[in-house]
Amino acid sequence: MPKRILFFIDCLRSGGKERRLVELLYFLKRSTDFQMRLVLMDDKIHYGYVRELGIPIDVIERGRLRKDPSVFFRFLRIAREFRPDIIHSWGTMATFYAAPTKATLGCKLVANLIADSSKDFAERSLNSFFFRIDCLAADLILGNSEAGFKAYGVSGPKKRLIYNGVRLERFDGRREQEDMRRELGINTPYMIAMVASAIESKRYDLFVDVAADLLDLRKDVTFVGVGDGPEMPRILERIRSREADNVKMLGTRNDVEDIVAAADVGVLFTRAEGISNAIMEYMALGKPVVTTDRTGGSKEIVEDGASGFILPAETGPIERALSRLLDDEELRSKMGARGRRTIEDRFTVQKMGEEFLKVYESFADK
Repeated sequence: MPKRILFFIDCLRSGGKERRLVELLYFLKRSTDFQMRLVLMDDKIHYGYVRELGIPIDVIERGRLRKDPSVFFRFLRIAREFRPDIIHSWGTMATFYAAPTKATLGCKLVANLIADSSKDFAERSLNSFFFRIDCLAADLILGNSEAGFKAYGVSGPKKRLIYNGVRLERFDGRREQEDMRRELGINTPYMIAMVASAIESKRYDLFVDVAADLLDLRKDVTFVGVGDGPEMPRILERIRSREADNVKMLGTRNDVEDIVAAADVGVLFTRAEGISNAIMEYMALGKPVVTTDRTGGSKEIVEDGASGFILPAETGPIERALSRLLDDEELRSKMGARGRRTIEDRFTVQKMGEEFLKVYESFADK
């Protein structure tokens, strides 16, 4: 009898874990006969193609309280109707809300709890309490980097590492580089792209500083930022104050693959990542990577000096690395090809999906 899996996540707005879930659903729909249902707590869906998969979607909208206790009962009602073998939750609150249903119905609970490598809550906090409860309730705790498990102090038999995967066909048949640059209004010979939300943990200040400093040395490169968020007004003001006329902030876009394909180098200036979807996209499109994630999961995917550079968050080393890449087409090509091979060998949706299948099958007849 086909397995019945109930997926539960806060939302499908633009984000790393959200993209990962949608890609997994795409894989499972094509590769298995599982009966699946998806529960969200927000009706705004950025990854619209999830609707084309034919998977029933329920939305449990929270009230004024972000941590709305009524979600427990509404989720239980959906689960009783669907009768899942496995609940697969994504994130701390989804797992917390799912835990009583797991206990009530006696099904298994698989929890994707670790998607970064920088624990952002204090030990004695409400979020820490939720996380500890989640770890106790879950039958398996999933994460996408060894650095993440280390940061959150998770070890033992419940721990399971599954790396992110990208669907390579997303990157085939991209628009011509010159056409995309023309649409974006870029007239310089070179383009550097950073795909990241405009939030505090992404170092857009460093992005602007590097661009402004390089503008004093060379006029042949444009820096393009893709993403939106609460920091955007401050970032735009900083661009003005630094007179970084070589920076374009595009906000949220649905054609990220075309924008990255038009770039010469992909950068991610950040404090700590799990396995970054942006970095995977750069590599899948054959772009060399420059990142400041020295303590997180980037070193599990980027080979420093071979497919990119992992550098300190300082303008000098970054500017030298970028100038070296821009001035050496052969090096860019070599590093980009090495990165593409890494994705093909280790980080495809097929490989990710197969690892999730092993998790689901491990609960067979239990």
